[in-house]
Amino acid sequence: MKVVFFLRGFENLGAEYISAILKKNGHELSIVFSEDFFDDGIFDNFYLKNCFNMNAKQNAERILNDSPEIVLFSSMTDTIRKDLAVAFWVKRMNNNINILFGGIHPTLLPERVLNYSFVDFVCVGEGEKSVSKLIYSLSKGIPINIKGIWYKQNGKIINTGVSDIVENLDEIPFADKGIFSEIVPEFMHYYRIITGRGCPYNCAFCAHFSLRKLYGKYGLRRRSPKNVIAELKLAKKKFNPKAVIFEDDLFLYDEEWLIKFLQEYREKISLPFQCTAYPSCLSENILNMLKNSGCRFIEIGVQTLNEKVRKKILNRKETNHEIFTSLKLLKNSGIKFNIFHITDIPGVLRDDEKKALELYLWAKPSAIHYVRLTYYPNTGMRYLIDEKEYVNICDGRLKSYEIIGDENIDIYNLFGLICILPKKIIRFLLGKKLIRLNSNYIFKIFPSTLCFLTGRASYSMRIYPLYYLRLVKKLFLK
Repeated sequence: MKVVFFLRGFENLGAEYISAILKKNGHELSIVFSEDFFDDGIFDNFYLKNCFNMNAKQNAERILNDSPEIVLFSSMTDTIRKDLAVAFWVKRMNNNINILFGGIHPTLLPERVLNYSFVDFVCVGEGEKSVSKLIYSLSKGIPINIKGIWYKQNGKIINTGVSDIVENLDEIPFADKGIFSEIVPEFMHYYRIITGRGCPYNCAFCAHFSLRKLYGKYGLRRRSPKNVIAELKLAKKKFNPKAVIFEDDLFLYDEEWLIKFLQEYREKISLPFQCTAYPSCLSENILNMLKNSGCRFIEIGVQTLNEKVRKKILNRKETNHEIFTSLKLLKNSGIKFNIFHITDIPGVLRDDEKKALELYLWAKPSAIHYVRLTYYPNTGMRYLIDEKEYVNICDGRLKSYEIIGDENIDIYNLFGLICILPKKIIRFLLGKKLIRLNSNYIFKIFPSTLCFLTGRASYSMRIYPLYYLRLVKKLFLK
């Protein structure tokens, strides 16, 4: 069966796994990719995005050029409106094509997505098994009755529950990197991989909070070290990446697994890598193992220094002492690190953010990624917003990531400058009118570019400049 995957913006590991299974089962699959220049949550610009990207109708025409029998969409809340617009035009141009939506947003709001007349199916939960069964059923003309694949029958939505979790992740074929390597070769410079799924924590703002409610039992599942190493050996041979990015939401968990994996990694892969950490999971022993195995960057979430708010609203149990200790360990380890910080959290005061600024000045991370608190569907943040705003969020109408009119905007802007300016200048600029400008380009993009040019940017951030070089090539090197 001819399958087309419509994807946008970035490499999609979930799509790569589904592609691997569909191809293994003999189906023909191609990808139509929307680059989403200046519309990616990092380098956003309303005017430039309309200049350099195709509209929904044009993307639908690209899809139809591949003559699909079914089109798959993998959507987040941030992209659902754009993806629905493309699906609308696909169906309008050829009503015989099946439309399937999957991803975190359709998983959490399947009825809402299926209520669109041009959507035929929604995958609820992990899609490796259920999507494969759907494609098989459609190709053989078998009636649809698949757990986790919701559909419509005589105008009525048929709820088939949530798909089964893949308990043994070693059973899943390696991600099909080929769907991206030819059209966006820059993605292969830094090899993205996950070693597990799920999370032992339950942060209220995170998708794992929603998925835990959906599945009930939703802990961390891990691939065997042998399985991960086998994929990385193949990646080295096929793509020759500069480094590895472990995309796990929590890579530094289960010290026994980590010891076994890092020993094999040192011996058989020996590439520099980046990973994520939770404050309470760091120790001097773990950091020494990581450094000796090639770890060059660690990303860690602090979010806020208001301990009461962090515990009550964000549902994060670590103490400020644990956060300070983890940053001290990172600072002394010699491993570069980035800090994630959330702004606009109800109950967080200006004094809390000033304390965070002082802590970050002391810790001196390579970068601070600060974003506005976003109230995604079915998370633990639902009670903080009214019904009208929640409906807008469920429809994909999210507030901008820009910090607009915030009393703490000077502090957040200084977060962006910590990596390039001395402490004395940062403290001098605090509260100054100039530093209260609302400019993503000055306070986020410019420092990030300098970090990239000086080699201080994390591997995940180095992809962005390479990605935008594609645009330059398109414009000037035709």
